[in-house]
Amino acid sequence: MLKSFEHLTPAQLEKSLAGAQHCYKTWKHKSYAERAVVLNKAAALLHAHVDDFAKLETLEMGKRINEARGEVKFSGDILAYYAPGTG
Repeated sequence: MLKSFEHLTPAQLEKSLAGAQHCYKTWKHKSYAERAVVLNKAAALLHAHVDDFAKLETLEMGKRINEARGEVKFSGDILAYYAPGTG
C-alpha cells in the first residue's frame, strides 16, 4: 500500500526532531542487553516478513523482488549478528 504524506510545517519538523533527540538520549543510556533485545526483535520481524518488506522496497526504490528479498534477509542477519545471545 502506497501512502502520501503531507508536508511538515517548520514547527512540526522541529517537534519531530525534538522527539528523535529524546529517543537518542534515552537509547544511549540503555545497556547492551537492553539494546540487544530490541535488535533481536527487529531481526526476527525482518526475517518473519521478508516478502512484505521486499515488496515495499521494490515499490519505493525500484529494486527487483529477489534483490529486495536478499537485502531484507541480510539486514535481519546483520541485526542478529550484532545482538547475539538474547533471542
